[in-house]
Amino acid sequence: MSVLNTDFLAIRTRHLAEMIQTLPDSACPQHQCNRCNELLQQLVSALDTLTLMEQSGT
Repeated sequence: MSVLNTDFLAIRTRHLAEMIQTLPDSACPQHQCNRCNELLQQLVSALDTLTLMEQSGT
C-alpha cells in the first residue's frame, strides 16, 4: 500500500512542479493557482497517510 502512496506522491509532486514552472506563462493563472492548491492538498493527505501507515507499522 505504501508503494501506491509513494507513487501517487511522486506523480503529484512532479505535476505540481511542472505547473509552478509554467505559472508565469499561463493563459489562466488563477485557474492554475487553484489547481496547484488542489495538488498541494492532495500531497498533504498522501503524506499524512504515509505517516500514519509508518506509525502503525503497516
